[in-house]
Amino acid sequence: MSKNRIGQNSMETIWQKSRWREAVDKLKNSSFTNFSLKNGYPTQPPSYREYDSPSLPHQREDDSQLLNTNKRMKDVSCCLKATNYIIGIFLLISLILSTVGTTTSYWLDTGTLNVGLFKVCTKSSTCDPVSSFTESAFATTPITWRIVTGLDISGCCMLLLCLIFYCIFVHCTVLDYRKVSCGVLLCIFVMLSAGAILSGMAVMVLYYFDIDKTYSLDWSFYVAASGGGLAFITFCIMIVYIFVLAFE
Repeated sequence: MSKNRIGQNSMETIWQKSRWREAVDKLKNSSFTNFSLKNGYPTQPPSYREYDSPSLPHQREDDSQLLNTNKRMKDVSCCLKATNYIIGIFLLISLILSTVGTTTSYWLDTGTLNVGLFKVCTKSSTCDPVSSFTESAFATTPITWRIVTGLDISGCCMLLLCLIFYCIFVHCTVLDYRKVSCGVLLCIFVMLSAGAILSGMAVMVLYYFDIDKTYSLDWSFYVAASGGGLAFITFCIMIVYIFVLAFE
């Protein structure tokens, strides 16, 4: 009796294994499962196990929300798109004005000389280094020229960097918190460049009143001041632009 039972159990075991192997062969041959085998048993690849994860619906929802957010931020309003170009144009114009004002030799008009930050020229266009003027003028002239020159050059260099990085900033189409952070940093650098140029203008104005208006301020001073003022206006526009972009 026990032998018959053992034989019956062994037959059932063989039958179950054959049925199991047939199922495994079907799984292997099917085009939509393609399960791998390990020790004779089908194992699901990581991609299939991920779909069984209970946290997957939340992950899918988060991913879809992120994609939708990026897509919505790409489709910004026409006003913001126009502001992109306005900021870039203002940065370019302020850089040109500041550079022209810094490099030209018409900051002061002494009546016989046109004095710039780097050279001094006579009315007949004969030019010499500006040290020939600063050493023979008032006592505060040398230190004033060093401060103004350093501030203006620093402001122009920072404006150039801001313009370059702003072009890169505009061409980044995925608008997320990283782009907003870069925009905030750009605002800070534009503010510093405008502050440097306007500080140089303020030092020159103080020098102008310190010498009791003996010399008159010439057009290079006003051009550089216009560049610094336009850079400050650009900074204000960028602050509003980044704020609206962050909550668009």
